[in-house]
Amino acid sequence: MCAIETRYRGNGLGKRLIEAALDVMPVDCVVEAECLPAASSMKHLLVNLGFRRLDIQSQEENALPDSARAALEARALDVATFFSPRASAVFVRLASEAKLA
Repeated sequence: MCAIETRYRGNGLGKRLIEAALDVMPVDCVVEAECLPAASSMKHLLVNLGFRRLDIQSQEENALPDSARAALEARALDVATFFSPRASAVFVRLASEAKLA
């Protein structure tokens, strides 16, 4: 997640930040962005930079995937990264429910 502090918005910093990130990525890399509902300026910027809108409906899992369960049981998981705070909260809940947290 990235954000530009309110007092610095409107100076092109968001655009420069995204362009700098895109410049170092391989040309065949798939880049996804998700905006908060109130981030209309960022949505507009992303469209202007060539992003296209996809309406993807996420579905919350109700159990840990077998691979995650096995890694937790074996204590083989050093780091876990998540797409959103909601996804990390779901993971913690599922791991707790499975008594693996």
